[in-house]
Amino acid sequence: MIYDIHTQIWIIIWLVVFGIFLIATYDIFYYVLDYYKPKKIVKAISEVLFGIIQILIAYRVSFNICEGYIPIYFFLFFALGVFIYLKLLKKTLVKDLPMIMKGISFLTKWIGKLIVFLFYSPEVVSFIKNVFKAIIKLSIKVINKGKENIKKIFKKRREKENEM
Repeated sequence: MIYDIHTQIWIIIWLVVFGIFLIATYDIFYYVLDYYKPKKIVKAISEVLFGIIQILIAYRVSFNICEGYIPIYFFLFFALGVFIYLKLLKKTLVKDLPMIMKGISFLTKWIGKLIVFLFYSPEVVSFIKNVFKAIIKLSIKVINKGKENIKKIFKKRREKENEM
């Protein structure tokens, strides 16, 4: 399958960006591993899983970009993306990763505290209990009302049948 020039330019741009993405995620992954310092076996398993996930992502993206067709320049522009990252972007990313990790750590702690407050606060728990009690009472009323209405309908039908 041969694409028009406009489509090929978009494919080239996507391939360069994808090359940058893959190698940047590799650096981020290894920074996170060094940050948490897991045991050797955990590190080895996570490296294998990361590699498998990256392969699956690469396969899926390449299939989506080119609809299964791999042009001759596919690996060239992918490698160009890797080269651009290594020469121009890596120093900045590696320098900013500690700050990014602190921000992520702050966000996860804040979200964790919010979840604990929302779900383990006595006020919230009692409020949720009251809401469920009200829902159950309302459901019982609706069911009983429905039973009464059904009984009335059957009673009216029986009366009509008896009249005939």
